[in-house]
Amino acid sequence: MAVGYCEVTLHLFGVDSLKGKRRVLKSVVERLKNKFNISIAEVDKHDLWQASVVGFAVVGNDHAFIGQVMDAALRQMEGVDDVEIVAVEREVY
Repeated sequence: MAVGYCEVTLHLFGVDSLKGKRRVLKSVVERLKNKFNISIAEVDKHDLWQASVVGFAVVGNDHAFIGQVMDAALRQMEGVDDVEIVAVEREVY
């Protein structure tokens, strides 16, 4: 069994309240969860309007498969108009 973990720091554009931040993040999180069957949640910067850290995990039996799923999820995040990826930290165990 292998486990991959990815922590993504995001900058959110056009957000002027925590309610707006929740709207954008909920859309991103639900889309990724449904498309890639990953566990994902906001893990840091909860009180900042235009910043967030999202963590997601992938479990499988092949390191290459886990890497492919993590790459695809990151590409999907890059395609969101209101979101910019600032930093990415990845680990596969």
